[in-house]
Amino acid sequence: MEKWDAFLTNDLWKGRKTMRQVVKEGFREEKNNRVAVWRLEVDYELATLYEAMQKENEDQIDLSKRKLERLRKEWIRLNG
Repeated sequence: MEKWDAFLTNDLWKGRKTMRQVVKEGFREEKNNRVAVWRLEVDYELATLYEAMQKENEDQIDLSKRKLERLRKEWIRLNG
């Protein structure tokens, strides 16, 4: 019986991750992916805002400002 006790307590769990560690890594990877997408969205919206400013399109300027404000809040949430 001692042979099996040693196997169950040592060898079986060596190098294995707990469920908490796996979930934590998954959340970290998901956050990193979202940050990359977030950066693309900000770049695109800034370009859209610049173009709207050049054309003096007030409706698009307001829309872009609202989107950038939403993205700013998301950035705070992601890095808070």
